[in-house]
Amino acid sequence: MHFESPYAFLLLLLMPAVLLLRYRKSGSIRFPSVGNAVKTGRSLRQKLTFVPALARMAALVLLTIALARPQIGLERIKDINKGIAIEMVVDRSGSMGAEMEYRGERMNRLEVVKRVFRDFVMGDGSDLGGRPNDLIGMIAFARYADTVCPLTLAHGALEPFLDSVKLVKRKSEDGTSIGDALASFAGVQRRMQHKGTAAEITVFDDYGHHPTEIRATLSAIKQAWPEKRLVVLFQPHRYSRTKGLFKEFQTCFHQADLLVMTDIYAASEEPIEGVSSESLMKEIQQHGQRYTAYVPDVQKLAEEVRQMLQPGDLVLSLGAGNIVKAGEDLLSILQQEKS
Repeated sequence: MHFESPYAFLLLLLMPAVLLLRYRKSGSIRFPSVGNAVKTGRSLRQKLTFVPALARMAALVLLTIALARPQIGLERIKDINKGIAIEMVVDRSGSMGAEMEYRGERMNRLEVVKRVFRDFVMGDGSDLGGRPNDLIGMIAFARYADTVCPLTLAHGALEPFLDSVKLVKRKSEDGTSIGDALASFAGVQRRMQHKGTAAEITVFDDYGHHPTEIRATLSAIKQAWPEKRLVVLFQPHRYSRTKGLFKEFQTCFHQADLLVMTDIYAASEEPIEGVSSESLMKEIQQHGQRYTAYVPDVQKLAEEVRQMLQPGDLVLSLGAGNIVKAGEDLLSILQQEKS
């Protein structure tokens, strides 16, 4: 503990003067004898006459301590230099279940990768000293690529994220989309980007397109701006991904006050029968999402959404495709209105 204004304690030197003024002698009346008065004893009230004075002194002491502004906390200052950003891209497809021998132990390939990752980042107590000054992030992939942990200097937080990476269990999700994983790394600069504010409406953009990422992003926004109405512009990414995660998408938008969805970003894929943004939106509505809108054409999204907004809204464009353009167009419309 330390005090912001320790000189305030000098006021305690005035306490003796306060006591002197309180108990200085005052006028008195002389009596020939007080013997009978002594025999009567003292009442409880007389015995407690010191309490108000003691309480006043205690209050003055506590007030002095408050003026000194006591503070407690832990301050750590670390000079970080020569750091780089490292993204760990982990294959969790079925092929990683094959066993191998590593340092005298039999384990599957994924467990070996985890061991190597821990030793590289945290150090192994021998040859590897760890990477304390580097930003470390993690992306896992099988048929789909997911950002497990964003780039961070808080390396202690990586352990539970690493433990959460498991071998894929669903056959429909098995595969090797390393290209998508590398594209996800390229998209880290599109995580919660503040695009601008105009007409009392704030616009953000985020690359998240997996239900787990979406849920975490919306939760973080609601914690940071609980008073704002959150308007989400979502563009599903790929038909195959939307089909594989159809159930998970149905409940990941509950923290959005208004969800506006546009058509699926194909990313060179052919459409899959029965898989569309419209069908996904119907399922989301049936799972309790109260306020929704479907705007098929992403090029018209900004103009349509502008009619739905209120002053003070926070708008989030969300997805790995060209949804970012809708957020930028919306901001341009708002800025033109302001001018």
